[in-house]
Amino acid sequence: MHLVRSSFEDLFATGGQYTFENSEDFLANKPSRFVQRFETRSSLVNNVIGTYIQDEWKIVSNLTLSTGLRWDNESILNDRKNFSPRLAIAWDPFGGKPHSNLGKLAEPGQTVVRAGFGLFFNRALLRTLDDFVLGKSTLIVDSNLNSQVLDKVEFPQPVLDRTTIEKFGLAETRFLRRVSTDLEIPYSIQTGLGFERQINKHLVAGADYIFTRGAHLWRESNINAPVLPDGFHSFTDYLLSRDFDNRPTSGGQHPISGSNADVVRFDNGSNISSTQGAIRVENGVRILTLGLNAPRSSNITAALNAIRFLRPDPTLTQVELLESTGNSFYDAGIFSIKYTGSSRMNFRAVYTISKFIDEGTTNTASPQDLFDRRAERALSLQDQRHRFTISGVVRVPFIEVDVAPIVSLGSSKPFNIGSGFDRNLNDIENDRPNSNGQLDRPEWRRPGASSRSEVKSALSFAPIGSSGNFPRNYGLGPGTRTIDLRIARGFALRERIKLRTTVDVFNVFNNTVFNFGSEFVDRDDADFLEPRRTQRPRTIELGLKISF
Repeated sequence: MHLVRSSFEDLFATGGQYTFENSEDFLANKPSRFVQRFETRSSLVNNVIGTYIQDEWKIVSNLTLSTGLRWDNESILNDRKNFSPRLAIAWDPFGGKPHSNLGKLAEPGQTVVRAGFGLFFNRALLRTLDDFVLGKSTLIVDSNLNSQVLDKVEFPQPVLDRTTIEKFGLAETRFLRRVSTDLEIPYSIQTGLGFERQINKHLVAGADYIFTRGAHLWRESNINAPVLPDGFHSFTDYLLSRDFDNRPTSGGQHPISGSNADVVRFDNGSNISSTQGAIRVENGVRILTLGLNAPRSSNITAALNAIRFLRPDPTLTQVELLESTGNSFYDAGIFSIKYTGSSRMNFRAVYTISKFIDEGTTNTASPQDLFDRRAERALSLQDQRHRFTISGVVRVPFIEVDVAPIVSLGSSKPFNIGSGFDRNLNDIENDRPNSNGQLDRPEWRRPGASSRSEVKSALSFAPIGSSGNFPRNYGLGPGTRTIDLRIARGFALRERIKLRTTVDVFNVFNNTVFNFGSEFVDRDDADFLEPRRTQRPRTIELGLKISF
């Protein structure tokens, strides 16, 4: 039983946050957005109860069956069906005597086959829930929700006037973040089959297959995204099908574009709203033409304004819903050799070949296209097809020092290539570009290497209103290589007092191990295809342990 009380205070934008489109607007004190949040403290209560029953049955001398059933309950969610069955066997097909603990090898020449199945529930992720249920009294003043806010603030001052807060403040959880009423605890289904053989008294070889399927993984979707009318393949088609009224409202603002045009028309060109020649007069009506293939975000903003009335709630923008819709699939073959010599030497070598597929990177990942979730199923950012690790301990004679190295080698991991803008108009900037032809998986490049312009030229922005066709996590990133080392020695100070000193060196040769993390590498980035992160540099830790 765990009784959890969690308090959290989110400081994001509590002091006021201004956004400027460019340096000229900053110098002219013309912010494009202002956000400030109030009452951002939240508290969560979660009472966790878990209970299980387990039994082990030696059916015959060479066959052991283990069974169990577990039930977990967390009060923070209305999910009470978390029953987890477990089943495993250990069998010596040649009639030996396996240890009762799932077939631990006991004597040379013995063979053990193990198989198991289990369902395992995760814990409710309180930090993620905090993001979505953060203080029901939390208020937000946001110029994106009411443009009049920009007339009431002046950089760099935050909002201090309570009257302004009461006039423009909206309850944040009403429109930004919600939790699905049927949110469930994520779980994994794990199965495995293994074979282990004691070749002689020093050497053991093993081979295992593991399959793990993650289900009900937490993901996020925008339930207030514009809904495409029937008869259209994409919002690109819809925007091209008609003209949009841009006459000023009663407040004097043009609803779609800030220009003085009466009508906004979209075409397949690349013209942008700042081009004065895009406005022409037809029968006394000023028409602004905006290209759906324009690279700049100003046309995206105009397109979003044009289809605002197609949102379930046109007065709001993005509404994030936390839901249990994610899946993952992991297959792995594991081959190992373990050598146990005298007390002075032992080692273990493990090779893993695996494939890891998922539909999102984090608990709050959103699909590029809410209506094409299948397109998100791809290699996970954590997929690493080949991994090899060798570890061991050697006691150096005479000086009695234990030297324990760990050498790990891994093949490439994927990374995600994006466009950098919300081009499909669902409020989320996780869009991917279009591939203009046959393109092998783009490989990463070291900082300072050639720019790989052929990859960039093979990719283009999808038209505004459409999703890109480039697969998720399609980039081929760097592999991994690390060498760690522990050096230890024990001393007997007295009969009952022992001292053990250790030196742990991580990344012994200070290799630069690149990775991309979960960031998008956008097509127009200056460092396109270059990694942005590295694993930790050489680190030395000293340890001292006294036993008495």
